[in-house]
Amino acid sequence: MNTSSIKNFDELPLFLNAQLVSRTLGVSPSSAYELLHEDGFPSLRIGSRLVVPKEQFRLWVERQTGGAHWEPSVHAPAHSVLHPAVLKRKACKTGRGM
Repeated sequence: MNTSSIKNFDELPLFLNAQLVSRTLGVSPSSAYELLHEDGFPSLRIGSRLVVPKEQFRLWVERQTGGAHWEPSVHAPAHSVLHPAVLKRKACKTGRGM
């Protein structure tokens, strides 16, 4: 199980790139990159880069967790906050249904 390396929301910069999304959620960089391309995920394109505003990321996570207050945790499983489309792809890759 991957875990987050970020211990506190305040540790995050104003904009997160795919690597920071990956570290914050405790998922692989490829899963974070896929998430940045999902409809409904608050990413912005700046030139060729995709970034996520910190506050929009926090709000997105709260919506995914049913409005519960969320701080990254080194003990929280990353799959608990992933977008359903990413979870579905992960389930297909591992052969497990949703």
